[in-house]
Amino acid sequence: MSKIACGIIRANAGPGQRRVKMTEERGGILLTIRGNLAVQEMRLYAPVEKMQDVKLAVARTIRNLGFHLSFRKDM
Repeated sequence: MSKIACGIIRANAGPGQRRVKMTEERGGILLTIRGNLAVQEMRLYAPVEKMQDVKLAVARTIRNLGFHLSFRKDM
């Protein structure tokens, strides 16, 4: 991974399930992370040839932490 950009934390309307949505974008991965009462977006950047390895490592870590994980391709 060459760069991580954290977005602002937004308050949610109410409690909900902890989950992460992973979206493939040009040049990186967008993670939308939802906690109990807040949502934050993070962008991960990596060289194209390493992108699949980064996605796999991030997905494994998210699942091991007990978050629900969903995928979306948005190119």
